[in-house]
Amino acid sequence: MIKEYIRYRRAVFCFYLFAAAAVSLICFAYAAKAELTLYLLGVLTYGMLVFAFVDGMRFRRKCRRLTEICRSLTEYRPELPQASNQIEQLYGAIVEQLYQMLLENTNALKQVHFEQLEYYTRWLHQIKTPIAAIRLRLQGETHRDPVLEQELFKMEQYVEMALQYAKMGDFSSDLVIRDYPLRDIINSCVKKYSVLFIYKKLAVSITDPGVVVSTDSKWLAFIIEQLLSNAVKYTPRGTIRIFAAENTLTVADEGIGIRAEDTARIFEKGFTGYNGRQDRRASGIGLYMAKKAADRLSIRISADSQVGKGTRVTLRFPERKQESDL
Repeated sequence: MIKEYIRYRRAVFCFYLFAAAAVSLICFAYAAKAELTLYLLGVLTYGMLVFAFVDGMRFRRKCRRLTEICRSLTEYRPELPQASNQIEQLYGAIVEQLYQMLLENTNALKQVHFEQLEYYTRWLHQIKTPIAAIRLRLQGETHRDPVLEQELFKMEQYVEMALQYAKMGDFSSDLVIRDYPLRDIINSCVKKYSVLFIYKKLAVSITDPGVVVSTDSKWLAFIIEQLLSNAVKYTPRGTIRIFAAENTLTVADEGIGIRAEDTARIFEKGFTGYNGRQDRRASGIGLYMAKKAADRLSIRISADSQVGKGTRVTLRFPERKQESDL
């Protein structure tokens, strides 16, 4: 801080040194007594020390205040220290203009984002109507085409995923936290994906000793559905196992597995890894959204995998708050 202050007031210190040198030279030129020379230098030095102390304390307070503002800087207008000179007033005016520009740009971006979100949400709701009509028509057929039924189901899931993605911006307003039996949510998700299980001839094993978790059922179902979707996609044959224990839920498959270097990144947005590059339809969004939803629900999600043996994804729920006995 002292070095910064000396650099800030270097003109004043240079003037002090110049004045001290001038006094010494004048006294020497006129053969003044040494006592007079020391007295004059002492007065000059005392005045300089008083000024440096008072001004230095003011400089220190101002620096601390500005440091606090920098550390806690937000989109709101900062309360700057009072300007002590014309230059500081001009700097304050520049900050004010920059803040107004930032505010205008932020509001414009928010408006554009809101309009885009409104359009996409409306479009996604509208596209559900023709999809529902196709579903009804397909259900009325005597001999259903399993491939068509599977692709229609995928289309429905893509639309649902897009809607959930749009809702994530205002996640908290869509939460209903209660105690739910895991079995009910698991069964609902498995039933929903039964079309794909049947088409790929995959077996499903569910083990649930009556576990109850405190969560939002809709968002937890969304997370489980993303795990099931990936399990079905990358499991050509075998069994998908879903088993629960105290505060944990695991979805394990016997699929192609994930490379070790990819496992740590599967929850990153847009990351598809080696498997995704082989399947060019992969978007790298599903597990990212599952991780994001899990974080909002205070659920820890982790994955481990072995190539050729399968993948296991585990959800760890927060401890339930027990009601006190009456």
